[in-house]
Amino acid sequence: GQLASARSARPGPRCSPRAQSSVQTIQTIRGSRCGDCSMAGLAAAVSQLYRTRTGGLHWSILVMYFFSAFLQAFPMTAVGNWLQFNLQMSPSQQSSFYASIFIPYTLKPLYGWLSERLPIRGLRRKPYVVISSVIFAATWFIIAWLIDTPIGAFTIMIGQSAASAFIDLMLGLMVIDCSCKDMSRAGALQSAAETVQSAASFLALLVGLPLYPCNGDRAPLDPWLIFVITGIVACVPIACAAFLPDAPVYHANASIAVNDPSLDEDMPLLASESHYEPGQANVLVQRLRARTPSRSFPALELAMPAVLLIMVWVSIKPFMAHSDWLTFLYVISAVDFLFLGFLFERSGLQCHGIVSALQQFKVVWTSLVLFLINATPTSEDALSSYQYSVWMTHPCYPQYLSIATEATALASGCLYFAFFHNWTGRRLIGLFVLSGLASAATQLLWVPWIHGDVTAGGNNGFDYAVLVSIAGEAMSQWFLISALVIATHACPLDGKSTFAYVMYVSFIDVGESVAGWVTAPITDALSITLTNYTHLDILIYIGAGGLAAALTLAALLFFSKLYI
Repeated sequence: GQLASARSARPGPRCSPRAQSSVQTIQTIRGSRCGDCSMAGLAAAVSQLYRTRTGGLHWSILVMYFFSAFLQAFPMTAVGNWLQFNLQMSPSQQSSFYASIFIPYTLKPLYGWLSERLPIRGLRRKPYVVISSVIFAATWFIIAWLIDTPIGAFTIMIGQSAASAFIDLMLGLMVIDCSCKDMSRAGALQSAAETVQSAASFLALLVGLPLYPCNGDRAPLDPWLIFVITGIVACVPIACAAFLPDAPVYHANASIAVNDPSLDEDMPLLASESHYEPGQANVLVQRLRARTPSRSFPALELAMPAVLLIMVWVSIKPFMAHSDWLTFLYVISAVDFLFLGFLFERSGLQCHGIVSALQQFKVVWTSLVLFLINATPTSEDALSSYQYSVWMTHPCYPQYLSIATEATALASGCLYFAFFHNWTGRRLIGLFVLSGLASAATQLLWVPWIHGDVTAGGNNGFDYAVLVSIAGEAMSQWFLISALVIATHACPLDGKSTFAYVMYVSFIDVGESVAGWVTAPITDALSITLTNYTHLDILIYIGAGGLAAALTLAALLFFSKLYI
């Protein structure tokens, strides 16, 4: 009896905070199953499980990610038809078009500076998301009712991309703020965000499937009607944005104690967060500094987008009268001179800040590798144009292909979340390289289909195209998520994470835009047009070889102290 009493009085093993959280979650779920079977108890259990698995990321952030991806995927096939048949853009012009609308994504340093320097009513994130969401919704109605020329498409789609890029950056910064609390969860947070976006894209394509008939017995809906529907749906996230968490800005001259618990209450980026001990005052100081508005204009970061504007001017020459084309040159020159003026004015301060940031070895190589890998030539636009031409009598085929692709992206995101979310260091770099090489290899599988060697089922090789798309998207999704996790891990924890993350995603987006500009002249040199795809296989070889060659540079990441 004494032995049994001693055993019952013996303290149990000590559990880490994460283990205690997991035990509490299991107990909560068991309680909801046994003692409390009400909807409130089940909701509490699901909420606790969500907070544990996602690191407490606020639900509204994932909801905004959902709508952002849904609104990009739903009109995707209609946009392709619009460019191909209504506006009669050639493959090289489509490459220039997509490269042009990617330029607003390269301006993320400017968006980040605006949100940091000019908070609205003390808030840096939510007001800009609301404003951008309103602009994004309005552009779809403008496209539907007012745009019927290529130059108009260039103009309005660039404006729409700017609003979309602003939303994307604000949501990404919220995820980064949450990741900085516990970097071990960076993979889980990024994969959760990507999985939600893949699920939204998959659902959007399923919903839009009835809009594109397969038998040719009726014509598909006019693109303008689909654009109107998209604009109506785009009004929903405007209301959802009102629930986004946003910490108020504290100015440098504010008198706040570093151990003031109100600092924790004002950080709603986490759905639930425990208070810090007074001994962790340095963490609160970093958080306080992170809320202080930046005062330096990102002139150096905008140098590359200023150069890309010149390339836009060159690409739209076929769509404009010569006098209008020269007028557009004057506008671009004025914008570039404005950037140049800011560059000279801020050169001393900016150079000092950027050089100090680039002294971190991981920042240099991470930015360089992410840029070069995304700046390689791509056959994606020309291949998509070829698919539209081959399946002209089956408008549903591109939609089915997109559904298969997004379903694969969703499954790949779930697998990454389940098995690879905690990978760091060399394992993470290895996954990044191997998935990239596999993605490049799957591009080569399109060559037999283009040559007509695959005609299974008498449907122009559609079954084979679906299988190749599934294989390629599986590898591409892991490649994308691992790249985002690398960028997240490379962010410093000294209050400069916003600057670092904005720089990383800007290098990725600049690379995407540069890839379009590099691909356009190659497409013209290969004489690929709307009626001639004879040399499309050569473009595929160039794209796959370029990506494989660029991935060899990823070995440089192994020398960064972050990945040892």
